[in-house]
Amino acid sequence: MVLRNKHVSNHLKGEVYKALVLSTLLYGCEVWFLREDLFNRLRSFHKSCVRSMCRVSLRHAFHHHINSATLTQRLNAMDLDSYYHNRILRWAGHFARMPVTRAPRQLLTGWVAHSRPNGCPEMTWGRALKKALKCKGLPVNFKEYCAIAEDRSEWRSRTYSKPMPSEN
Repeated sequence: MVLRNKHVSNHLKGEVYKALVLSTLLYGCEVWFLREDLFNRLRSFHKSCVRSMCRVSLRHAFHHHINSATLTQRLNAMDLDSYYHNRILRWAGHFARMPVTRAPRQLLTGWVAHSRPNGCPEMTWGRALKKALKCKGLPVNFKEYCAIAEDRSEWRSRTYSKPMPSEN
């Protein structure tokens, strides 16, 4: 397999992983609202893939104090949170630029006239968006973030994270 082949460069492995595995893993994540325990399962899968591509076992990583950030940097990749937040914010910018007459905008900004039952969902799309906005240091107020999102290039520059270049 390409991702475990020792003759393939780490940079190429990282690019193949992002194109094939991450795109499949995060398909449709723009509208997910995951609880933290489920998100931790995705993180652990991502970290195990990174270790596997770098040909480092969990035991080896533990004994030699190799952290996931170092291995991720070798692959010229980012942590899973960054990919997830980039996708949510890309959709949020698109959503903010939609006219109010579009169905997605009506569904996500609509209001239900009936009272809610006791309790609330553990996580909602709005809370997931707020978390992503906080991680990027953007305003969490709907009107403020929509004002920034109106300018596509400004929105992309403020929300899109790029991996740090590696030495190999």
